[in-house]
Amino acid sequence: MRNVLQDILNKKDAVSKTAAALKADDKLRLLAFDNTAQANIITMVSNGKIIMVNKAASKLLGYSKKELLTKSRSTIFNIKESSFKKMLQQRTAQGNAVATVTVFKKNGKTITCQITSAVFVNEDGKSVDYDALGKSQQFEGYIQKTKILNQVK
Repeated sequence: MRNVLQDILNKKDAVSKTAAALKADDKLRLLAFDNTAQANIITMVSNGKIIMVNKAASKLLGYSKKELLTKSRSTIFNIKESSFKKMLQQRTAQGNAVATVTVFKKNGKTITCQITSAVFVNEDGKSVDYDALGKSQQFEGYIQKTKILNQVK
């Protein structure tokens, strides 16, 4: 009987250590997501609602994280643009896609970014869309102009 109890305690301890390791792993992934220099946005596929953003996305778009979480995909992407529509078609067919798209900033200005988009299923069984925004050549030019203007000031 003592051996059975010891086995149960050992298994319980192993499960607790595994759960703690998974929680630590989740925390590490969340820190990486939030602190990367690349703008990352996660939306619900079904309705386009933004459910997660990182600091870089907030900075790029000019919204606070709290503001972005009240927005949808159509607030920040030109969803009527042909390149965006093609990206969605490719993502649907292949699970992921890359395209150059127009992004709307809070101040009303638009910028051109490269989007890498992938769909996955979250722990609730719902499809979510992960979008990473990178610099396109036009966006790179925008950054250079901004740096030059800031040096002149």
